[in-house]
Amino acid sequence: EAINGEAKEALIATNAEQKEVTFNMNVINNYENTLDNVVVLGRTPFAGNKDVLTSQSLGSTMDMPLTTGITVNGIDSSNYTIYYSENGEATSDVANTANGWTTEVSDYSRVKSYMIVLNNYTMNTGSTFNFSYKALIQGNLDYEQAAYENYAVYFNNNQTSGTIKDKT
Repeated sequence: EAINGEAKEALIATNAEQKEVTFNMNVINNYENTLDNVVVLGRTPFAGNKDVLTSQSLGSTMDMPLTTGITVNGIDSSNYTIYYSENGEATSDVANTANGWTTEVSDYSRVKSYMIVLNNYTMNTGSTFNFSYKALIQGNLDYEQAAYENYAVYFNNNQTSGTIKDKT
């Protein structure tokens, strides 16, 4: 079964200085069969961002610009490609130029979407990988500001009865 993570919340003191924070995410195959063609599509925390699967507003009222690229652990680097886009509503279609996907970034603070594509890699039952990035919380924030990040995982679920395209 796909298990969605619970939201993590942090309160920031009034007049706090800016701070670099780390986002850590995990992808785990909890199915009793293999998964392949795995793609992680995510949104960074920026004002007005939307849920990847539903396109509903996440409620972000502030930007938290990335300060680093994405780091993936648990899979050899030859088995994945990381893409970045300044388009906050980019889809997983790399060929669609409107999505603006690139593997080379000169300014991570402009990134609004990211995508991790597993290349010719099968996730066995119980296998996992994690990914992370760092972002900046601005100093001296106003009251009632919020920032959310979100990602979805698309995959082929290789059941004994056949392969099903799935997402979570």
